[in-house]
Amino acid sequence: MFLVPFLILIAFICTCLDIVVYVGTCDIEYKIST
Repeated sequence: MFLVPFLILIAFICTCLDIVVYVGTCDIEYKIST
């Protein structure tokens, strides 16, 4: 059961990275967290 939120988090990150590639929306957040 604890694995489900983890997979959702990974899916969210992957989606955010996809947005970076196409739009660049999460690019600022990515630089801040890096």
